Amino acid sequence: MPVAVADAEPSEESVPYVSIILPCCNEEGHVTVEVERICAAMDTSGYSYEVLAIDDACRHAGTARLLASARAEQADESAARAR
Repeated sequence: MPVAVADAEPSEESVPYVSIILPCCNEEGHVTVEVERICAAMDTSGYSYEVLAIDDACRHAGTARLLASARAEQADESAARAR
């Protein structure tokens, strides 16, 4: 299967200035609140950012479901800002 390769370097606008890595092993009760707290702080910072919530081998599916839901919400918010 061919692999797509970008011809151009990413634009400065598309590359976040800050990357935040949040390990999420068995943190079902805290993930949503923590991501919201991080996003609220970063939204006021003026920096572009990304939050990488990593499900590192959780023993239950709850955290994975929360992360999938958060990804969907973020995609909806990004689409709304682009309009």
